[in-house]
Amino acid sequence: MLTKVFTQDTVNLPNVQRGLQASQFDEVVLANYQETKIRRFHQLLGELTQ
Repeated sequence: MLTKVFTQDTVNLPNVQRGLQASQFDEVVLANYQETKIRRFHQLLGELTQ
């Protein structure tokens, strides 16, 4: 089932690389939005367990 997802991601990698190289940013931050959700979850979990 995941084979199609991995294959699609592999096919898209050259386009992602070209986009990153063409960007005007000095630093690329991946998954910033998702990481904030995870940090918030852990913060709330810590508050509940105290």
